Amino acid sequence: MQHTYELFLKELGARLRQMRKERGWTYRSMVVDHSFHISHWQGFENGKGISLRSLFRVCEVFQISLEELVRGLDSPAAHEKSASQEETHVSAPQVPKRAKPSKKTAGHKKLS
Repeated sequence: MQHTYELFLKELGARLRQMRKERGWTYRSMVVDHSFHISHWQGFENGKGISLRSLFRVCEVFQISLEELVRGLDSPAAHEKSASQEETHVSAPQVPKRAKPSKKTAGHKKLS
């Protein structure tokens, strides 16, 4: 059940991002013109939790029904699309952590 909910949120976030971009709206316009807090909006688009109140607010802003907003998000085709997007996602390389200085060299400065 939890996996399905997380997948739903991820797909909903992708849809919200797509709808925002189709209208030419930026994060700034979501904040200034539509009164969302930027961290909330970014969370919505990144698949974080969203309250029912926020869902209704999103529908109001985009002038669509809740049914239209979520239609197809639980379909197998949506799951396949989400999985294919994950496969093509390239992440930044991990930077190795710096080693901690040993006790022998912790108090000494390097001479040049």
